[in-house]
Amino acid sequence: MDTETPREFVMFGTAHLGILLFLVMCAVVLLTFACRQAETPRVYRMGGALGLYLLVQELADRMVRWLWIGEPFRNVLPLHLCGMSVLLTGVVLLRPVQSLFELVFYWGLVGATLAVITPDTPYAPPHFLFFTFFLSHGFVVIGVLYAAVGYGLQPRARSPWFALAMLNAYAVLVAVFNALFGTNYLYLCAKPAGGTLMDAFGPWPVYLLVIEGIGAVTFPLVYLLSRAVGKIPWCARTSTHKGGAGFSAEG
Repeated sequence: MDTETPREFVMFGTAHLGILLFLVMCAVVLLTFACRQAETPRVYRMGGALGLYLLVQELADRMVRWLWIGEPFRNVLPLHLCGMSVLLTGVVLLRPVQSLFELVFYWGLVGATLAVITPDTPYAPPHFLFFTFFLSHGFVVIGVLYAAVGYGLQPRARSPWFALAMLNAYAVLVAVFNALFGTNYLYLCAKPAGGTLMDAFGPWPVYLLVIEGIGAVTFPLVYLLSRAVGKIPWCARTSTHKGGAGFSAEG
């Protein structure tokens, strides 16, 4: 994989669609395995390997940006929502924690899914950062679903509001960091330079209010969807947790 000369990335071009197809195939394989081996030593070993992969790849991505590409250190920290979701998903897969799972269940599923569909990256294959971008974001989504199906972790009824409140608290801390170091984490100061869905949300600070509203609607919808999916027999048949499927939620 190249790390020097970036080619222009084309949204929904051959490379974009190809990597999305690859991620879907990985999801099918891993989630089928998680469903059939739910809450067994095998599923935890595989999940631990996936979590370790996420952490190591995230470190490699940041090191390449800093030491090879030459980006300032303050700009390569994993403080964006998806970067933090990568770290939290890796931790949850290595050591399941209910509260952390509930954060990545919403932050990861919503944020990383949007990131792979409308990516904010200038890099195309064979550049190293093209692969780390899509694999990290894609495996956040896969990792969260894997923990739900394979580990039996369940978002609780209050979890959408817990995740939204924690996101706002995190945004306050990041805003302070941005002000101190002149960064733009969480895109609190300006929208991404590349074309993303944020372009339709109006100027600053209007787009921040729109995103807040989207989160207030999307997080509860994701919770309700998890309850519906948890009633599907294919998913529900493997869990031994109270309330049914590992992908369902208890109140």
